[in-house]
Amino acid sequence: MIRGACQQDAPQLATLIYASGPVLIESVFACTQQHNAQGFLLSAASHEFGQYGFANHFVAVENEQVLGSVCAWHTELNASFAQATLHSVVQYFGLELSLEVVARSQIIKHFISPPLNHEWCIGHFAVFPQYRRQGVATRLLQFMTELAQNSGKTTLSLHVAANNHSAIKFYQQQGFNLNSTAELTTEMQGLGFAAHWHMQKKLV
Repeated sequence: MIRGACQQDAPQLATLIYASGPVLIESVFACTQQHNAQGFLLSAASHEFGQYGFANHFVAVENEQVLGSVCAWHTELNASFAQATLHSVVQYFGLELSLEVVARSQIIKHFISPPLNHEWCIGHFAVFPQYRRQGVATRLLQFMTELAQNSGKTTLSLHVAANNHSAIKFYQQQGFNLNSTAELTTEMQGLGFAAHWHMQKKLV
């Protein structure tokens, strides 16, 4: 079963979000030993709204056990979504460290492009290791396809680390094609950003 995530899912959801892109997440949210990426995700996933809030996510569940997660970005997300994301950052990191986190996240905008009007962009897509190769990821993708089509989108898109060969192979098997490769600046490399692929799947 796939359902909207709830607050009780926060610990599992935070782990899955981290697993979906640990290098990129560490690049943005690793500040101090006390204020770290995994701690932030647990805090943010416990709140309803924003990019890392539970309401922005769906989970695959069997016998009340969370197996995997996914979310989507699209042009219908309004200003309150960004405000809720910023609030979750400030609430966990405090004002001074939040400025550092926001500055890093701004660099990503030159690295991972926001979705266009026709795109339904998949994110935070991960399945716990013990449940992989059992059709969970395929079902989550099918669910995202249905949501995209119901929203009038014509393309599924995602970003994946260029060295994540198993994930790339899976996406290619699911009909995704390489659209572009993000170029890394010296600043991005210094922050630990990894090269990423932008992949797309046409729905019509």
